[in-house]
Amino acid sequence: MSDEITDSMILFSTGLTDAGIPSVELEELFRPLGPSYHNEGPAYEGVSILLQTSNATTTIAGQDAALLRWLFPPQP
Repeated sequence: MSDEITDSMILFSTGLTDAGIPSVELEELFRPLGPSYHNEGPAYEGVSILLQTSNATTTIAGQDAALLRWLFPPQP
């Protein structure tokens, strides 16, 4: 048995709007990298891909980018 991931799939709800797909897709690609939690609260609106109640964020920046750098520090 291999310890490599060879396939994956992202399923989208039929209730998801076309405008929401980029954010949901990015979150579902981001989360397997390590973050296993969601943010909650208005301070995260449009700021964090991990916000549970919104699909406004479509880029990895700020605290989300810092979290990735912490999880995967640049190699010397």
